[in-house]
Amino acid sequence: MRRWLVPHDLLPHSDAAANLAAREIALMGGGSVVIAHVGVPGRMRKPSTAGLQDGASRVVDGDDKDDRRHLEELVAQLTRTHQGVDIDLRSPAGSPPDELLQLVQDESIDRIVMAVESRSAISRFFLGSVSDDIVHKSPVPVLIVKSPLAGVLDELRVGAARDLKTT
Repeated sequence: MRRWLVPHDLLPHSDAAANLAAREIALMGGGSVVIAHVGVPGRMRKPSTAGLQDGASRVVDGDDKDDRRHLEELVAQLTRTHQGVDIDLRSPAGSPPDELLQLVQDESIDRIVMAVESRSAISRFFLGSVSDDIVHKSPVPVLIVKSPLAGVLDELRVGAARDLKTT
């Protein structure tokens, strides 16, 4: 039986990756998707839009009930939408790459479907990247899903550069 892992960082592109994984598993005749959000104890996370309107964001800590509710609603929505797909939610605490790779072993995962944001090479160098760690250390195939907003941001950057050239 197929069992895919979708790491979730509480941002919309991870919802899209979870939907893609559930849809593909349904098209292949069924299986399961494990959605995993790893909390990092004592560390502030990136801005979350979970449960907010009009693109508002806030910085939240690792045990925010609104975020858990968002993930539970996502699981319920995917379960209703994709027949024949079991959707499970895991919320380990610790180092995201380590915890996710441990889930691969513990949950008999055969693929990881991971959403990524577009970041500069300099940003990745200094801050690291969970997706880079996962791609290089995973014992199973990893499907990287680029954020739909990344293309829009790239187009804006090209347009801005073009405008600077002409002035």
